[in-house]
Amino acid sequence: MDNNSDDIMAKLVAAKLNHDYVSPLTAISNGLEIYKMGEEQQADAIELIEDSLTNALRELQFNRIAFGSFGEEEKLSLNDVKSRIEAFLQSDKFTLDPISLNEPPFKFDAKLWYLCILCMRSSFIELTNLNIAKTDQGWQLTAKGEGMKTKLGEIRAENDWLQIAKVTPSTVQFPLLFLHADKMNYDIIFKRTEDESLIVNFWINRDAN
Repeated sequence: MDNNSDDIMAKLVAAKLNHDYVSPLTAISNGLEIYKMGEEQQADAIELIEDSLTNALRELQFNRIAFGSFGEEEKLSLNDVKSRIEAFLQSDKFTLDPISLNEPPFKFDAKLWYLCILCMRSSFIELTNLNIAKTDQGWQLTAKGEGMKTKLGEIRAENDWLQIAKVTPSTVQFPLLFLHADKMNYDIIFKRTEDESLIVNFWINRDAN
């Protein structure tokens, strides 16, 4: 992309992050106001503040990998990567299958997973299961959920998401996923199964220069 497109993408990411943090920060502010009302409300206020702060922190810890660019060749603790996924997608229905790797993942791998997870989460009303597996060609992420909302499984062309005019703050993760995959020399193959699972394969492009 050109510099103008980069600038637009940066503004879209900023708008998305602003939206993501408005709710928990507003709740913290409301909790402080309730706390000032007196002792009878203070226990409820503290609970509201603690819950809202937890929500803000798990969004921040996940998004700093998904949207960050510093230190991508750094290796990360697999347990930390998994715990951030589980915290970010926390619900009574969600399960993350064990991730089996011979060595810790690089940050650029985790960034690929996290961007893909953001795309998957926006493709279901509720994400219920996620599997991340290393393959001979690269990576495979499989998501199951309730109520598929988009035609993500039918996406084929990178250019579909690189037309900036079509991108909004709520969909900015899609072009970023394609751009990051391209940077890592991966082709992306989407598949939607009969049981409404969504499979995303990242395969090394062996024909690339």
